[in-house]
Amino acid sequence: MFRPFYIMALLLVSASPGWCDNFAQQVREPVAQAVEIRKQTQASLDDWSEEKARLTARYKSLGSQNARLKKMRDAMQTQVNGMTNDISELEQKKADILAVSKGLEPVLEESFQFLAYSVEASQPFLKEERTRRMDSLKQTMEDPETSLGEKYRRISEALLIEAQYGGTAETQRRAIMIQNEERMVDVLRLGRLSIFFRTLNQDICGMWDPASAQFVALPPEHNAAINQAVEMAAKRRPADILLLPLGEAAAQ
Repeated sequence: MFRPFYIMALLLVSASPGWCDNFAQQVREPVAQAVEIRKQTQASLDDWSEEKARLTARYKSLGSQNARLKKMRDAMQTQVNGMTNDISELEQKKADILAVSKGLEPVLEESFQFLAYSVEASQPFLKEERTRRMDSLKQTMEDPETSLGEKYRRISEALLIEAQYGGTAETQRRAIMIQNEERMVDVLRLGRLSIFFRTLNQDICGMWDPASAQFVALPPEHNAAINQAVEMAAKRRPADILLLPLGEAAAQ
């Protein structure tokens, strides 16, 4: 009665090792695949997490850099605006300078002509020195490479020197022509106003006559005052008030 069962059991027992291997293999493969997929998925998740962290850090870095660049751009724009305003002001100043320069050129030319005439027509003192100064000044005025500022400086310097002559008195021993005869005399210059002379023996005194452009002798009554003036200018006599002949009328 129980024999078939034993037979069936025997059959099952005798067939179980191979079947178990197949079954285990069938179970292991899906599990292994699932584990591998899980590992790959986790690796991908880890890689993505790292990439996400890197991208987030990069984004923040770019954001900070963008903020700095924006500040730099704003600062540079402010500088550009300031420089633009400065350029506009400089252009206006340049235009003003050009306008002043155009007006200054004729004034400088007139001043030079005045100086040249003044030296030519004035009393004959320091003739060589003053002539050299005017020749040098003329070259400066005619030089197109010389700036208006330098021309103005040279004109002002020459005007100042000529003006200073008007407040000084000096004596000089030199030869002059008196009545067609060369004589050694003491010449006295009183500013730019008059030039007197006296012979070394003090017997003849006179002055420069602008009308005739020569030295002329004066009447003897002027000798004492001229002699005293010469001594005062040479600092051999204390200063005092003197009556000296002036102008063309005195030479007549």
